[in-house]
Amino acid sequence: MGDAAPLTIAFIEKRPLSAARTLAAMEPDDAAAFLETIPARFAANAFSHMGAWPASALLAKMGAASGGAALRELDYPNATAILRLMSEDRRAQLLTELPEKLQRDFETSLSFPEDTVGAQMTTAIVAMARDHTIADAITQIRQSRKPKTDVVFVIDKARKLAGAASPAALLCYPSKTKLGDIMDANVVSLSARARLSAVSALEAWDDYTQLAVVSRQKQVIGALSRKTAQRGADHYALTDAENPTSIAASIASAFFMSGIGLAQLLGDVDPLPHSSKREGEQL
Repeated sequence: MGDAAPLTIAFIEKRPLSAARTLAAMEPDDAAAFLETIPARFAANAFSHMGAWPASALLAKMGAASGGAALRELDYPNATAILRLMSEDRRAQLLTELPEKLQRDFETSLSFPEDTVGAQMTTAIVAMARDHTIADAITQIRQSRKPKTDVVFVIDKARKLAGAASPAALLCYPSKTKLGDIMDANVVSLSARARLSAVSALEAWDDYTQLAVVSRQKQVIGALSRKTAQRGADHYALTDAENPTSIAASIASAFFMSGIGLAQLLGDVDPLPHSSKREGEQL
């Protein structure tokens, strides 16, 4: 990296939205070449503040190794949205640079239509058997990538949902207590194929901020947060009403096509909505 790299990285770190818009306004080949010269976490920070369309265009022009490294640093929902817009060949190249578990997670999410629960769920959850103890659950939570875990899901031997418990509830019992003895068995699960609009107003959100997502075989494969469900339902309601194309994608495309000056591109305006980070730990 050149002498300007520390200053450039500081700009991305302190003003990620402005940096993202500057990169989106550049020639894609030049922007991609620059992103390959900086640490992956800073490239991911810039990508996360772009629309999915410009991010996918730039990521597609990066080398597979550097592009895969940036993908690993991205929030899971953002990475999924970017991968969804790529050609199958390019997407396959990038996925080969990822750990096998993460590859499978992306392939699972991408197999569902964009406006469904399965496409927007997180596959990183805390899911444990009935005979695991509260101490086991607390250890799993502490080892998770994200320190805040909303729900501990309890599953049976067939990986079907048996119940759930909030982390706060775990603190009310002795550490050797089994999860099966204190779990809430009356929990609602969501079909991965359900539309976001069909699940965003469920009464079950009053009890839990995260609900388990199940496959056709009723096996737990992930979870959906209330915030993601509502945001997705609102977004796709607007998309269906106004245009079959993603509104965010249309806005992002406009950045490539318009002649807006850098001064306007660098203006302080609210970023496009983007999803939150993965929650909990990998299954």
